[in-house]
Amino acid sequence: MPAFADHSVSSLTKALVVGDSGAGKTGLLATLANGGYKLRIFDFDNGLDILSSYLTPEGAKNVHFVTLQDDMSKTPTAWAEFKRILNSGWKIGDEDLGKVESWGQEEVIVVDSMTFLGDAAKHFVAGTKNKHSHSQLELQEWGEAARLTENVIDYLTSDNIKCNLLVTSHLRYVEGEMGGIKAYPTCVGGKLPTTISRYFNTVMRADVLRGDKGRVLRTVSDHKMDLKNTAPNILEIEQEFDLAKIFDAVQSNAKKLTAKK
Repeated sequence: MPAFADHSVSSLTKALVVGDSGAGKTGLLATLANGGYKLRIFDFDNGLDILSSYLTPEGAKNVHFVTLQDDMSKTPTAWAEFKRILNSGWKIGDEDLGKVESWGQEEVIVVDSMTFLGDAAKHFVAGTKNKHSHSQLELQEWGEAARLTENVIDYLTSDNIKCNLLVTSHLRYVEGEMGGIKAYPTCVGGKLPTTISRYFNTVMRADVLRGDKGRVLRTVSDHKMDLKNTAPNILEIEQEFDLAKIFDAVQSNAKKLTAKK
């Protein structure tokens, strides 16, 4: 058994940011681009308009995106196009950003959001069964959509991907067997929302403070939800609403810890 002293600390951030609708999750992406990170956004929500209000001219140059939404009057294509890019590379029109597995520490894959990523998986499964996208799925079909979603999150958080990852999600509130309400990331199916966080090394919640006190990113678990981060020694419980500063701090901390070994 290897000694823990030989354990390497990842300098990549694989983060899940959750929050209610309107909490500012999509707007947060601008802080990464403005901070110098190169964003590759898989836009399942079709809600990127807000970025124009926050991006600097230099930050805007760091943003590349593809909007993936299904036309309900046609055969669903969002999931298939998503997988094509992951498997074959970002080749969209005249734009060629190379293969996903060739991206490095300056790049951030963004899935906005996992909520609608799950919907794309459901539409894809319905299509394979010759059903309309809005058709009610059978239990085994729900399971298939959940497996597709979990498998792609497993891949994006694996060592095969050498760049950073940011996945956003809405919140789902679930009543426990013993009473009380707990929040989970919204994802396809009934079980997956309770387990999907295990794939990420960082899980944060976007919170809107009362009054005119703005927004923060909560990094430590509370009664409402289980959260986690890889640098509890340097991150505040409620961090400034700036993902670039968080990514920089976490990665700088990881490099220092690795250098000490």
